Amino acid sequence: MAEHYFLYFEEIDWAERGRGRFDLAVCRTSLVYHRGAASIGSPADGGERGMRSEYFLLRGRVLFAKRFYRARLCVVYLGLLASICTRVRRGQWRRARVALCAAAGIHPFALGLPAPAPAEPG
Repeated sequence: MAEHYFLYFEEIDWAERGRGRFDLAVCRTSLVYHRGAASIGSPADGGERGMRSEYFLLRGRVLFAKRFYRARLCVVYLGLLASICTRVRRGQWRRARVALCAAAGIHPFALGLPAPAPAEPG
């Protein structure tokens, strides 16, 4: 799997690279337990997505489009612009900054936006 995504889109990248080379299969007897947002510390109680999660989700969207759908990259950037405008309108300045950093390819935590505390293990 491509490691440059860090979180989000790495499995979609993997599927896109395998398109036409592998068959899709389902194991009906398998069970998967997913502890949502455990690796990035996002609120699991139905609250807003954490800043770190927000950044990597938006960044992954841009990276994926650049790699596989360059002709549609403008649509991704228009969506990011709309997202930034919505956040500014709502007074969500930190979220607007995170979205702007994702669009520009800048890591927001390197620019002084405090990173959330890491998730507790377990």
